[in-house]
Amino acid sequence: MIIKYRVVHRVSLKEALVIYSRLIVRKFEDLFASPVITNKKTLLVAGCGHSGTTLLAAKLGNHPNIFAVGRETEFLLPDKNSLVTASKLLSEWAYCAEYLGKEYVLEKTPKHIYFLKRADLIAPNNKVLLTIRNPLDNIASLYKRFGGLDLSIERWINDNRIVAGLAGSENIHIIRYEDLTADPEGTFSSLFRFIGDSFDPVILEEGETAYDSAVLKGNMVVRRDQVKSRIRVNNGSWRKVLDEDQARYVWDKVSAVAKELGYLTLEDCYLSSDDDRPVPDNEL
Repeated sequence: MIIKYRVVHRVSLKEALVIYSRLIVRKFEDLFASPVITNKKTLLVAGCGHSGTTLLAAKLGNHPNIFAVGRETEFLLPDKNSLVTASKLLSEWAYCAEYLGKEYVLEKTPKHIYFLKRADLIAPNNKVLLTIRNPLDNIASLYKRFGGLDLSIERWINDNRIVAGLAGSENIHIIRYEDLTADPEGTFSSLFRFIGDSFDPVILEEGETAYDSAVLKGNMVVRRDQVKSRIRVNNGSWRKVLDEDQARYVWDKVSAVAKELGYLTLEDCYLSSDDDRPVPDNEL
């Protein structure tokens, strides 16, 4: 069965039954939820996995006005938490922001793109920052991590179809990975105008981020170390994973959604890197 908001979206029937049973219980608990009363603004970073979400959140978390939660909490996922629990978590983060003299609470979970309406119920003043990345690089990175090219294609389509549908919403700001890495200052300046604060170039400096203060596991351990570095261009990394036939196969599958996001032709995805040194795949 397919449950789109799971990191690996194809699940067994047994696992699906467990998830749906949790959803029923959480839906009842949601009836008792109420918005968090705070003057702190909530910033949510989401998007397809391996599209730059960790890089974006790590650098944003270096801003002096932002309190960043240094892990993917999945607090909005309905089989993980009811809105009552999610509200309590957000309240605690808002308290931390208040104590530290910060104006914003920042949380990053890519799969929250499926549950942003839940965020509206407990954090009415939230703003959402969504990342997109050209399908060849993005899918190649997913493929490298999870295996299964069709599985990776499905995930990219499912997640980015949601992103495309959210474009133009008042509280949504979309960041292209290619812009983020080619012009970090310009991209962050635009982002901070959207959230109503001032860009501080200190956020782009090399060094520790909020992710160094949390206990992480799996893929996030790798990402934690990668996002300490200065942002660099890393386009065209798909060539390390896919051959030309696979690239055309990917494009045939994703082109409809890709065009909605501004990647109009296969050639738009044939991006070459400014740095050809053998390095790990950049932040995903």
